[in-house]
Amino acid sequence: MSDMTPVALSVPSVLLVEDKIEEDGATRSNLRLVGRWHDAGVPVGLFLLRRAAAPAQVPPGVVPRYPADGPLRLRATLLLGLWRLVRLARSFDVVVAGRELGLGLLIPRAAALLARRPFVVLVRSEPRAAIDDHIAAPLRRLTRRAITSADRVVCISPGSSRPSMTWGWRPDVWRWC
Repeated sequence: MSDMTPVALSVPSVLLVEDKIEEDGATRSNLRLVGRWHDAGVPVGLFLLRRAAAPAQVPPGVVPRYPADGPLRLRATLLLGLWRLVRLARSFDVVVAGRELGLGLLIPRAAALLARRPFVVLVRSEPRAAIDDHIAAPLRRLTRRAITSADRVVCISPGSSRPSMTWGWRPDVWRWC
């Protein structure tokens, strides 16, 4: 007779951070993930750094949180947003950046470090090319560092998985879905 007692697995709570949710493919993909996690019983939060002029539809039952109740200038959004995000991140197990570029990467990375939480990046494109094409030269190094320091990298589109393997991540760090 086996003395194996079933072990209850805990589901980690996930905080997805986005710059803003406008109607585009990456936003729709992220909101589908949030909806699926919520429907599966995963404790999930959604933090948006800025309000979009025409925001995408958030899944039912998910309430997005913002740095402030009203619109702010970008500098105020960054400072207040980071402070509020760090406080919120401490109540979650994992911080997920919904983008591999820009504020949607850099602010959640800083918050994860300050809150001492694991950091995951959702990647949809080949990061090197995207950084070179879309990020100002002074921020490229910081952006590369934020991506390569992630605890996990989830490659959303098939074309993003092969280049992700060339960034020097161990095979246990990146995943394709």
